[in-house]
Amino acid sequence: MAPADRIRELLAAEAAGERLDDAEFGELQQLLGDMPAAERIRERDAMHEAAALGQAALLAEDREAWRRMPGDLRERLLGMARARAVDSAPRAGRANWPARWGWAAATAMVLVWIVSTVLLPRQPAVPDSVSVQTATDVVRLPWRSDISGYEEVRGEIVWSDTLQAGEMRFAGLPANDPELQQYQLWIVDPDRYEHPVDGGVFDASADGDIVVPVDAKLNVVEPVAFAVTLEQRGGVVVSEGPLLLVAAEGPRPGQSL
Repeated sequence: MAPADRIRELLAAEAAGERLDDAEFGELQQLLGDMPAAERIRERDAMHEAAALGQAALLAEDREAWRRMPGDLRERLLGMARARAVDSAPRAGRANWPARWGWAAATAMVLVWIVSTVLLPRQPAVPDSVSVQTATDVVRLPWRSDISGYEEVRGEIVWSDTLQAGEMRFAGLPANDPELQQYQLWIVDPDRYEHPVDGGVFDASADGDIVVPVDAKLNVVEPVAFAVTLEQRGGVVVSEGPLLLVAAEGPRPGQSL
């Protein structure tokens, strides 16, 4: 199967609420990690938006229980995405990543299905000017550690489930050699994923005072912990630890993920 088809299939499974097994989880993170950040965020969010619209319609019909998107609807979403992929030729000199898949058409199809099934009030979008710092569901968790060299690190992670965005603040984080190793954030969402979700790699400056946006490779809901490890340049799919810094109750620093 072509990489473009495989990533569509995995994203559709995730958006439809299916639990990915270990192999699928690692494969999806690897594929997403190879994509340019802007395209990864845009295409992942677009697929989840399409799935969410379908879920909203199901809830409107039966608010007593959450039901998965019908399998035939998921297949129609994939079919429209494949059709658009065939029609869209890659531009010279640029990779043919999912940005040319045409998720907008799939989203429009779900909207038509919703209107024909049940009319829902339009929910206001989050204004672009609203940052994670002022989100109504913002969570602030301080970093802690008992690992030698990291005990004095101060700062916090700020996260919003609604915005699916966050940022890390550090003071006194030891500098890394970016040619050899990079820090990597992990987001623990045990109800949805068996392994922690890759939150992006980053480097520490000489003075250790930095602010880093969270770059979650998958959508997370109510994460219970955040952790930082030091990995090879570019990061890894599954970390063996140890956890250098932890925010929230959960795994202790020094343990493996």
